[in-house]
Amino acid sequence: MSLFIKLITALLLLFSALYGLSADSQTELLRAESKKDTHAIIEISKRILKNDPANPTILRKLSKAQFSLGLYKQCHHTLLRLNEILNDEDAEVLYMQGTIESHQLNAEEAKRLWVKSTILDPNYILPISNLAKYYESIEDDENQYKYLKKLSELRHDPNDLAQLGRLSFAARDWNSMQKYTARLRKAHPSDGITKNWNPIYDKINNSREVIENLDVSLLKDPKNIDLIIERASTFNRFELDKLAIIDASKAYELDSISLFVKYNLGVILANSGQALKAKEKLGINFNKYSYKRRHPGVKFFQELRRLEKRIRADESADDVQQIANLLHNEGQIELAYLEVNRALSINSKCKPALYLKAKILERRNKTKASKELLKKLLVLEPNHLEALETLGRIQMSVGDFEKASQNFKVFLKIKYDKRINDLYRSCFESLQKASL
Repeated sequence: MSLFIKLITALLLLFSALYGLSADSQTELLRAESKKDTHAIIEISKRILKNDPANPTILRKLSKAQFSLGLYKQCHHTLLRLNEILNDEDAEVLYMQGTIESHQLNAEEAKRLWVKSTILDPNYILPISNLAKYYESIEDDENQYKYLKKLSELRHDPNDLAQLGRLSFAARDWNSMQKYTARLRKAHPSDGITKNWNPIYDKINNSREVIENLDVSLLKDPKNIDLIIERASTFNRFELDKLAIIDASKAYELDSISLFVKYNLGVILANSGQALKAKEKLGINFNKYSYKRRHPGVKFFQELRRLEKRIRADESADDVQQIANLLHNEGQIELAYLEVNRALSINSKCKPALYLKAKILERRNKTKASKELLKKLLVLEPNHLEALETLGRIQMSVGDFEKASQNFKVFLKIKYDKRINDLYRSCFESLQKASL
């Protein structure tokens, strides 16, 4: 056999082997894809690419498998190889490249690539969805609405529809809010998102006139703290946290000294799950309002605002002490202590302030300081029943039964009370045992 014939025969055998290997690998790849075995897809694709490095179909499959496993660095290199082979830009490739940039915290580049992807394929859901999320993250409602609206034309996702309802309300587009809510209810009547949005939507609709009146009033007087907080509180009741925070934050920018404003903002932040941020921003602990959206109540805020306005007009110890008492009753002991000291700095003989400070000191186990304040208070008002009782209890707790019984006795002369009478008898019995 001539050398030429031997060479041709060898080449034919080699090509046959390669073809067989390729065919076997293609079959394996199809099997791995049917089983959704991503790791196998990667390994088989790499094997095929060793013999056929410029195969765009296999490069695409490899990149998608790497992408799905979060192997972004490897996926990036695969996409570069794929781009060199493709004649034109590809929507899917741009989407993956954009997402990789996003994971590398290159938000602007990610956005640019996603936008290019949507231009190439206006109905490609994945980059549109990512753009909607991106604009939500930077609080760009207009562009978020734009991409969510496009998504709603391609699918009936309940999250999209509920968010479109919220954004429509934020823009006071009542008709669109109604339209998207109707679609949500029709497409997903039993979904949890629908059940969550339904009561919010109903509250908004039922309060439309109130909201529109507040909007009109704020257009005329945009720096009116009371109106801003009223609208923020309305949004907070409807669980429209973002809108409530925007208004309350605006009020805080206008008057960062006002406790009324700070407390409203703090409660709203805590209700939305941002109690830590409230503490960092305002220096007040609002953790208790995180649980089930707890709220101090309208009367608390009405009284706080009334007293604050009076104090700004003419500061008095009594008014400051009343704020301290409000805070104490709300469980804000540290704030109450600051306010009660402020009241006593204005008038050191303010009796309600002396009593409240004594109670706070007793709570902190500073009994000696508490006793001194109660004694000072009883000099000013010998028949102060609460002071007589509290001082008597403190004296009992430290074993001073004689002085405790004296205070309980004075109390009982002014007003009979079975509970105090029992304490008095207990002191008397203890004194008798001590004398034996």
